[in-house]
Amino acid sequence: MIPNPKRLFKYIRSDKKARSINYFNISEILKNYDFNFSDQISTPKSGFRNENFIVETSKGRKIVKKYRDNIDLSAIIHEHSILEYLENTDFPSTRIQCSKMGETLTEIGNKRYALFKYIEGGYHIFDYLLSFRQTYKHIYLAGQTLAHLHKKLFAFQPKGFNKEGFNPKTGERFKDIDYFKKRLMCCINDTDSLDHHQNHRKVSLLAENTSQIQTSLSMANHILLNEKLPLQTIHVDYGPSNLLYRIAEQPVVLDFELSRFDWRIIDIINGLEGFCKNRMRYSINKMKAFINGYLKQNGLTKRELKVISNAWEFIKLRRCINCWHSYSKHNSTKALNDAYYHFKTSKWMCLNHKKIIT
Repeated sequence: MIPNPKRLFKYIRSDKKARSINYFNISEILKNYDFNFSDQISTPKSGFRNENFIVETSKGRKIVKKYRDNIDLSAIIHEHSILEYLENTDFPSTRIQCSKMGETLTEIGNKRYALFKYIEGGYHIFDYLLSFRQTYKHIYLAGQTLAHLHKKLFAFQPKGFNKEGFNPKTGERFKDIDYFKKRLMCCINDTDSLDHHQNHRKVSLLAENTSQIQTSLSMANHILLNEKLPLQTIHVDYGPSNLLYRIAEQPVVLDFELSRFDWRIIDIINGLEGFCKNRMRYSINKMKAFINGYLKQNGLTKRELKVISNAWEFIKLRRCINCWHSYSKHNSTKALNDAYYHFKTSKWMCLNHKKIIT
């Protein structure tokens, strides 16, 4: 396989981040573990979005992960519980390391860290320029792997919880439809105070369609709740960055930081979004490959197949509101572009789902 030149450039750029490593913090973290630490530290090839570092130890390479400040402790506990369960059931996922005291989380000041085993010889789908046949084979395998993950996690109840999903005890969402309606109103009020001369067209389009966003989201939410879709622990961030392929071995699923108790169809839609998009356009044939891979290992109920377009719209409009809210608070052009994109593509599945689900 031929390396992807664009990714090679990003790898070179990411290596420069290693110069800003806090060696003291890493030394303090590794004191809790039963191995020695060398000064050799580097940045993972895929670690552009997170503050993760590769460290050389007397027991092999390890990954030090620094959690973002906005990740709740309960969500971290939830992630670690899932990873320990998957290791015990031999599912190929990230392997978390326990300290001398049997703990998986280290806190230094107000920052939280965890240590993971480094996975040798893996690659992401975007690391290479793949042929047509290779691309579809990888996407089919991604669908199979997600189905395998869902079967493993079915009926498993992790410790902790993530407030972005359902409450396992009550069966209700932590953040219901009223939460997003209020956030949408905040978007309108807060955006009015910004100087968005350069972004006038996109801001105006979102503002003009506020009523449609609210109505469509409410309707999609109502349909999905009435269908009583299967609930279980899901990955949430399943996509090309979090699936590590290996030659002649099963792919490894990475990063369960956002995992939660929710409709499993959300993972499927996120997988379709991540693996089947060419720049800003979706590939129906790639989506078919992903769905067929999933169905090979795990079935979907008739109810799930029936409402896949509603679930797509539900996810897209929630993301639209969240991104718009981020723009209104931080004046981030990227967040506005994302909000605009999610709104414009919210009806895509409604128009195309019959071409995918046959």
